[in-house]
Amino acid sequence: MNVTKKILNNGIRLITIPMKDTPNVAVSVFLDAGSAYEEKEKNGIFHLLEHSNFKGTSKRPSAFAITSEIEGIGGEINAYTGEDGMAYYIRSHGNHLEKALDVLSDIYLNSNFDLSEIEKEKSVVIQEIKRKEEKPSDEIFDMLNSLMYGDQSVGRGILGTEQSVGSIKNSDLVRHRDMYHVSSATIVVVAGNFDENNISNLVEEKFKLIPKNNKPEKPAVLKIDQTVPKIILKMKDAEQAHLLIGFRSFGTHDERQPAIEVISQALGGGLSSRLGQKLREEMGVCYEFNVHNAHYTDYGNFTIYAGVDVSRTEEVIKVILEEVKKIKDQPLSKEELDKISGYIDSFLLYMETPGALANFYGSREILKKDLITPEEFVKQFKNITAEYIQKVANDLFRNDLLNVAIIGPFNDEDHFLKILNI
Repeated sequence: MNVTKKILNNGIRLITIPMKDTPNVAVSVFLDAGSAYEEKEKNGIFHLLEHSNFKGTSKRPSAFAITSEIEGIGGEINAYTGEDGMAYYIRSHGNHLEKALDVLSDIYLNSNFDLSEIEKEKSVVIQEIKRKEEKPSDEIFDMLNSLMYGDQSVGRGILGTEQSVGSIKNSDLVRHRDMYHVSSATIVVVAGNFDENNISNLVEEKFKLIPKNNKPEKPAVLKIDQTVPKIILKMKDAEQAHLLIGFRSFGTHDERQPAIEVISQALGGGLSSRLGQKLREEMGVCYEFNVHNAHYTDYGNFTIYAGVDVSRTEEVIKVILEEVKKIKDQPLSKEELDKISGYIDSFLLYMETPGALANFYGSREILKKDLITPEEFVKQFKNITAEYIQKVANDLFRNDLLNVAIIGPFNDEDHFLKILNI
């Protein structure tokens, strides 16, 4: 696979991944900025901008005109917003590459932000916020972020609040688009079956009017002054409690990241993992659990989630922390490392489609600025020793990095704080 990256004359970064064994193509436009760049008063503006860009341009005057043009060729168009970046993408047959680029460049640069349409879209986003508040397994992550990082951009939710979204004006969206949709912050990724000889000229033509300014700087994540575990509770009368244990971790450039990913797989990589066996098979206390190692340009979060019977919440917290402590105290066995290695290898199966590869390389460009292949990515996990993993576990699993969020019929923080110790 001949993956290439070049900076076009207009300043856009273009990454191409030719795949001759497929008739399809994936085109993505990544923005090298996201909700972590937001001011408090404009919390949620990146996500609202993502929605608003689909509401119409002078060339395609409505959301229907945009979506029907792509769906009419059997394609898919969508977008998402994250902390460090955003992406707008189209998946289609390779014959429709030029149309895909034309639509994406049009909504990225030329959205007209019609007042009535944006007011309707703000209402849609506010309903999305309310729905998230009614879904504890989603809301609890915003609670934990707030506890871990306080009143700074990375401590606030991607969606924003009803108040912050409701106060965003059309002029704010225009200003925000003009500040961030600039060539230095724009990455175009094309993966699949396309003409490699013409792709640079085609992308340059479609984005010829992109501003060549520099994007605003991302606010630094402030150091958190924490010495003991912290907890946040939300009272909810229900039979199931939602529990999220989190540790402030390290940024994506930290050399310990591969070892942390191995720890994540050991604890929660499928039903055969330590917590899968303990919580599901031995104790039968929860249907849903997950362990996630999230890392961004300058910070990270290691989280363990479980939805459990209210009466067993304290027991589950103790068991999870016991399993965490075992990772600190005892090296992983060779058999467990081999199993995790095989589990990580399955990542390569996911990397067989143009869409998956486009997302992989676009995300890597935002976070790491490299062209590592999926095979090289997997290789990072192969030669990590059990002793090094144990050392990293002791760097990560500390009382001064430990934070817990719980949604359920509880109001006594001190009761839970007594058992938070690793």
